[in-house]
Amino acid sequence: MITLKLIPFDTREHRVSDVADLIYETDIGLMQFIFGKNREKARAKIGKLIMAGNNSFGKENISVALDGEEIVGIAITHSTMDHDTESKVYSKNFGLWDLMKLGLVVEPAVKRLLTTEISSTELYLSNLCVDGDRRGQGVGGFIMEKVIEMAREKGYNRVVLDVSADNPGAKRFYDRVGFVVTKERHARILGEKAGTFQMVYELDA
Repeated sequence: MITLKLIPFDTREHRVSDVADLIYETDIGLMQFIFGKNREKARAKIGKLIMAGNNSFGKENISVALDGEEIVGIAITHSTMDHDTESKVYSKNFGLWDLMKLGLVVEPAVKRLLTTEISSTELYLSNLCVDGDRRGQGVGGFIMEKVIEMAREKGYNRVVLDVSADNPGAKRFYDRVGFVVTKERHARILGEKAGTFQMVYELDA
């Protein structure tokens, strides 16, 4: 019997490396582009951002789905974000080469493909991932249900997310939940075509 719960991430109770792995799995292509293809090094970089806080991957934004004591999925949500503060966090935790890549390649690409401005009435779901061994068991649906419930309780008007155009399975999942496409974005990154759909779930619908 599966007994799931979604609770705030706690560095004293939950392994940072497990959460970093799931963040990396959210969109491997994008995460490899941002953090590199060496999984161990990428996980270490993501772990630094988790622990630093005050950024989109910060520990304060993470919820973990537990089955017993096992982390079986994550959701990362936030509303308004202070981009200057986030930039300072990256500057403190990354080397010069990574910062140059982030500034010259990654940041412009993110601005073209992802939602970067969130109002105080919107909750942005930046990452949702289910452990590979637990997919197809309703974990993703459970997490999504709890995220929407949390958004209602906190008084948000809608939940916003971006999904890769190369991930039709994820888009179908969000379609079934009730999200609708409000914007389609396309860009070339290092010569490769990339695209995303911005999707919205209206909480007053």
